[in-house]
Amino acid sequence: MARDYRNGDYRDVSWVTIVSIPIALLLMIVSPIGFIPVIGQIDDVIIILICLKLIHGDLEKYKRFKAELEEPKS
Repeated sequence: MARDYRNGDYRDVSWVTIVSIPIALLLMIVSPIGFIPVIGQIDDVIIILICLKLIHGDLEKYKRFKAELEEPKS
C-alpha cells in the first residue's frame, strides 16, 4: 500500500492513518511512562494496537482495490 501510495497509484488512504503512525512513534519516544518496567511495555503495546485498529480499515479498502485490478476484464 505504501509503495502504491508513493507512486500515486492509490490515494484512498485516510488522513488519520497517515498521521497516526508518526504521532504514535512520538508518543512512544517521549512518554515518561515508557521508563517504568512492564508498565512502559504495556503502554507501547496499547499504542501499537490503537494504530493497527486505525490502519486496518484502510488496509481492507486497499485489498479490495488490488483485487479489482487483478480481476479479468470481460
